Amino acid sequence: MYFERTHTSQHRSSPLVADGKLIFCARDGMCTVVKLGRQFEILSQNVLEEPITASPIVAGGVLYIRTYQHVIAIR
Repeated sequence: MYFERTHTSQHRSSPLVADGKLIFCARDGMCTVVKLGRQFEILSQNVLEEPITASPIVAGGVLYIRTYQHVIAIR
């Protein structure tokens, strides 16, 4: 279990585990990708510039993130 902060904004969506990574999307649009493992390691942080409260999903090898205005697909 990690006791580390990924971002200062609130996280309203559920985290997603995919491809050996843990993905968190904060309400302010910041998505953080953490490597699964014993050591806490942030792999990337990306700002989508729109609020996010929906949980990200993976379908057919594509990551989908729904913001308030758009659905973003990442291959």
